[in-house]
Formats: sequence, structure tokens, C-alpha cells
Amino acid sequence: MKNIFNTIQLLIATFLIASCAPSEEDTPTPVTTYKLSQASSFSEPNNSIIEYTGSGKTTSGGIVTTLTLTGSNQRSLMSISGFEGKNTRTETLSLVMKFSNGSTTTSNTTEAIEFDGDNEYLLTERDSDDLIYAIDSYAGKSGGKLEPYHYAVANNGGYVAYTIQACGAVVGSCPSPTTVATKSYTFTMMGTENVNVGGANYETYKIKESFNQVAFTSAFSTYEGTSTYWYHPKLGILKGEELATFDSGSIVELSYTAISHNFGKP
Repeated sequence: MKNIFNTIQLLIATFLIASCAPSEEDTPTPVTTYKLSQASSFSEPNNSIIEYTGSGKTTSGGIVTTLTLTGSNQRSLMSISGFEGKNTRTETLSLVMKFSNGSTTTSNTTEAIEFDGDNEYLLTERDSDDLIYAIDSYAGKSGGKLEPYHYAVANNGGYVAYTIQACGAVVGSCPSPTTVATKSYTFTMMGTENVNVGGANYETYKIKESFNQVAFTSAFSTYEGTSTYWYHPKLGILKGEELATFDSGSIVELSYTAISHNFGKP
């Protein structure tokens, strides 16, 4: 009986071990985490893209309409007419919003950017009217005013404002600027958090933003907003939560996350 009993014990123990041991299917796949200290080691192709997906809702006249969104942020390294001799690229944010009432809205905003290493400075903005507007009279690097989120990281938060101007037909020259809108940002740094993109974790700066835009022409809207962004110094915004209230009374709420990018990894 002793041998039989021992055999039964061995069989039970073997069964329990086999039952408790993780199978190959149960073994979690290791997740790579890229730290902020590695940000400068990412390589950006001449034409980079980050793709997003998200959702949200609009409230207008008491009517709430939900939406889904897809989008991309594309950056292209190129020489831009009017800014010869500067290191420049374009950056285009494209969004497609599909509403629960069956309508679809597409928007594209393009900026021209001067860069110096990893520092970026705004030169122009092109919006819904497809006209090119100067930012701070095309000051760029010479104006010393970093792009908003670069500014937030470099200054541990703070306040920065930009003037959007019509400058005439010749891009790069702004002898008699006309202000069409102003934009101001107040940033609060909220520490760091990981954002998962395509199965990998990216350490990001979590940034709280208060934003105000005042428009002096119909090409722009007057509104204020509060947002939280998860910002990577090389890749850009990887996650965002936005709430905007327009002077018309309409409210827009959006939440989105990056799902892919084509940057080279360390």
C-alpha cells in the first residue's frame, strides 16, 4: 500500500504542477519600454507618420452627437520656398470624424517648422481657408520661441503665446503684418507616464494645458480649451484628451491614442 500511496501522491503532484505551470500560450509576451532618456536615439525618416484612433462627442444647442475619429500627423523634411537657408519641414495633422448622425468631417492643418537639432520653431500655419499665415512674422528660430510642447518641456511648464498674421502674397516676408488670431498656452507638468503604441511602451511627459484662441477673421474660431497630453520629445503627442468650448456655445470633447509610427527605434 505504501508504494501505491506514494504513486498516487506522485501522480497528483505531477497533475497539480502541470495544471499550475503556465503554458506557452499563457506566458505573457515581454513588453519593451522606451524611456525618455532614449528619446534622442529614435531616428526620424524624411517622411514620418503617426496614426491615431479615438472617439468623442459634440454638444450644440443641447444636442449631443457622438463621434469616432481616425487621424495622422505627417512630417516631411523639405526646403520651403521663402525660407531658403533654414532647416525646415512641414507638419500636417489630418483628422476624419464620423458622427452618429451619419455626417463626416475632414480637417487638415499644416505648419511650416524651422528646426535646430531637436528644437522646433513655428513659421507658418495653413488652415481651412488654405491660405498661409505667418506665426510671429515668420520669426522661427531667430525669435527664440519654441513650438508649444517643446517649450513646455524645456521650461517645466509655463506660459507662451503666438500671433497669427496675414503677411501678403510673398511667403517669408512680412513688412506689414495684420493679426488674424492669437493663441496662448498655459502648461503644467504632471510627471511622466507610459503610453502603449503598437505593443511597446513609451515613457512620455504628461502635460496639462489651458488654451485660448481669439480670432479676428472668419478663417479662425474663438474658443478656449483644457487638455491633457502625453508627449514624447521625438515622436510628439501619443495620447490626448481635449475639451474645447467655442464662443458659439458649442462644446467638443475628444480622446485619442497613437496606434502606430514609422520612426526608427533605439
